[in-house]
Amino acid sequence: MGAPMLGAGSQITFGTSHFTAKILDMTFRDVTRPSVNVSEYNSIDYEVFIPAKLVDPGGVDINIQFDPNQQPPVSGDVETISIEFATNNGTGGGMAVVSGFVDKWSPFTGGSPTGELAKGNVGVKFTGHIVWTDEV
Repeated sequence: MGAPMLGAGSQITFGTSHFTAKILDMTFRDVTRPSVNVSEYNSIDYEVFIPAKLVDPGGVDINIQFDPNQQPPVSGDVETISIEFATNNGTGGGMAVVSGFVDKWSPFTGGSPTGELAKGNVGVKFTGHIVWTDEV
């Protein structure tokens, strides 16, 4: 699992539901490809494995600052999701575009929304590969 990345002006936007939130930090989940055991009765000493044809594209866990009047699309369908990365001064950066859906939502982590920033943790399960772009 990768190290968390700080989001100085970064944001996540869901294309269909139009949910948008400021990214505080995020950790991408591993892309995985399972192995298939093809050992036979006459296999000697070691089991034999081949790579599976399908790859799990992973996902991302993101700590967000959000508008409490707008919730992530937890029960929504797969949609196009844009993750915009800003540089440390809040400008430039790049973008990742991927199809996916919310698979985890923990609202109000680290405090209540009364008198504080509304923060939460949203998990996104990718359903395809990420398309990376340069400057936004």
